[in-house]
Amino acid sequence: LNITLNNREVAYHKPIPLAIKKSYQIESINIEDREIILLSTPSLSSKSIKKNLKLFSTAFDLPIVLYIEKLTSSERRYLIENNISFVSSDVIYLPRLLIYLDERIKNRVLLLESKKFSKLAQQLVIYLLINGMEKMEIKTVARLFLVSTMSASRVLKELEALEFMEVEKNGRNKIYHLVKEIDIETLLARMSSPVVQTLYIKKEDISCFDTKIYTSYSALSHYANITSHKTSYVIEKNRFESIRDTINISTYDSCLDPNFVEIELWRYAPLGERVVEPISLYLSLREKEPDDIRTQNAMGELYNKIKGVLA
Repeated sequence: LNITLNNREVAYHKPIPLAIKKSYQIESINIEDREIILLSTPSLSSKSIKKNLKLFSTAFDLPIVLYIEKLTSSERRYLIENNISFVSSDVIYLPRLLIYLDERIKNRVLLLESKKFSKLAQQLVIYLLINGMEKMEIKTVARLFLVSTMSASRVLKELEALEFMEVEKNGRNKIYHLVKEIDIETLLARMSSPVVQTLYIKKEDISCFDTKIYTSYSALSHYANITSHKTSYVIEKNRFESIRDTINISTYDSCLDPNFVEIELWRYAPLGERVVEPISLYLSLREKEPDDIRTQNAMGELYNKIKGVLA
């Protein structure tokens, strides 16, 4: 990368509280001929970093990049998931400049942060990873996900363009393969939370569901060393609406009664027999930003489970 230091004083448009300003070394630099503000700090405080960066963003009309020499994997994950530009000793993550370099990826990779997986692409990748499958054909995708062959072909081409799949020709057939090495942070950056809505129903109404799959912290307790006293189930949104319209289930926006159970409505049908699979679970929980250390540790355990799936 072409990086140069601008030897001039940084101009503020709005004042920053002195206590916050003293926590950072503030410099103006150019990366690939684009001026940015570099905030250097010795360590990451996840509780205050977003608030501090918001203050700095109002003080400058330039992109802001955080510099921390040493980051743990969980800290790096937190910054990427929150779309915070940063540089460390082994990672450069600048989504606004479309750059993501780390010690395992020696060439420039265009992340195209705005380009998330389509719903079907996310479903397909999760299905393949959870079931330990590597190959997929157009007609198989169409059959598994009840879509047209045109939609199936489109989603496989999408994953090929995003470098998550490679294609080989076998006569007239095209066989798509998941790439051999998928970086977990790149994968999760492409994915979106499956949760559309959270609501509550009476405990007795859960018997109307043909399948009962745990999600949220009820599911997290199956993957990590944490106990949950709250019961949460997941169902695909359209499926729930069909059941509700047929049986006339009452729904509530908040937990008004201890006998209510939480229901998450998802964009797609969840995978899992009793407990939802770990990838979608992680995606559904990561935006909740738990404050307590036990839940953060449990999320770390879940993250490692996903790494095991990718291995």
